[in-house]
Amino acid sequence: MPAKHFQKVEDLGNIMVDGFHLMGLFVIGAAIIWASWAEVFRIIAEGHPGIKDILLLFIYLELGAMVGIYFKTKRLRHACWLRHCR
Repeated sequence: MPAKHFQKVEDLGNIMVDGFHLMGLFVIGAAIIWASWAEVFRIIAEGHPGIKDILLLFIYLELGAMVGIYFKTKRLRHACWLRHCR
């Protein structure tokens, strides 16, 4: 395959991968928003939050932050507590 055709195919592949990343991020972000609002409405229906409800909302917040960071940087944060970070 000539280098010119290979470059076009490679460019198309890169566009498709970037599109897949964006689509996946929007789907995951929408699922996080949906789940967190479902939890908020459940708390409202119950009449009061418990500690598990608050912790779950913090987890949703952290997941949303991870999606946002990955959207902006295309890198996932790593957990420093798993190894020595300097």
